[in-house]
Amino acid sequence: MRTTLNLPDDLMTAVSTISKSRGTTMGEVVADLVRRGLAPVEGTGTATEKNGFTVFAGVGVPEQFGPEDVMKALDGEDAVLRKNF
Repeated sequence: MRTTLNLPDDLMTAVSTISKSRGTTMGEVVADLVRRGLAPVEGTGTATEKNGFTVFAGVGVPEQFGPEDVMKALDGEDAVLRKNF
């Protein structure tokens, strides 16, 4: 299928460079990169139930996010709000 994409200059340069190094068309490179971007990440998609809630496994996610972590996040948010107020 033919379509038109508007890509920023840096992406256009990267796609062009990749297509030249692979000896393929820019369309094939874009299609490959889109397929990779849409593919499920290994290790995700698993869900369990804990205390009546669905828990999803994540990649690079800390094992636990406790009350101290919540307070740090809220403190950081408050600091941004004070700065912008």
